[in-house]
Amino acid sequence: METFVPLSYGLRVVALTEGRLAGFVYRVFLNLRTGCISGFSVQDPRLGNRESWVAVADVRQLGENVLLVDRSSALKPKPPVGRNVKDLMGLPVTTLDGRVQGSLLDVRIDGAWRVVEIALADGRVVLLPSQGAVFGRDAVLLPTGTAPEAPPRIPQGDRGAGLLARIFGPEHITEIGTAILRTEKAATSPGRRRRTPPPARG
Repeated sequence: METFVPLSYGLRVVALTEGRLAGFVYRVFLNLRTGCISGFSVQDPRLGNRESWVAVADVRQLGENVLLVDRSSALKPKPPVGRNVKDLMGLPVTTLDGRVQGSLLDVRIDGAWRVVEIALADGRVVLLPSQGAVFGRDAVLLPTGTAPEAPPRIPQGDRGAGLLARIFGPEHITEIGTAILRTEKAATSPGRRRRTPPPARG
């Protein structure tokens, strides 16, 4: 399966106590069991791209231009918890009755870091039901009857925008969405469709 992860560094990470730049958001992680964002990996190009981990519990504010943490010691050299949200980009979003709704491009979260909405590559959005979604290895599974709808009008930088767009910039996510749609179109073109084999002769 093709992956769509050509993202640059994201928001600056600033430690409030010291008032210093601690690095840049590099990856965003989702706890697959809880359906909540668990934390962020942070890289500092000045230190040879060494990667650290900061849990959402240590995040003071996810701002329009900066991710604020209380202190630089909140960044720890340990493995992240969950799955990289970048790896979910392009996965088919499918209901349990077998209907493919589209391909995942981004996610929107609430104040508790819980994923409450999926943005599809074609611009539509899917509001997640109370039981959430199953973020599997090769697909995102939703309850039967869940359907996408037209996206709301959200100003750039608004809290309601997709999480990846807020962190890495909407222009990067738009480019990836275009690539996903191009791949979908190629996969469903007449020349790529699997031909029905002729019936066996008796």
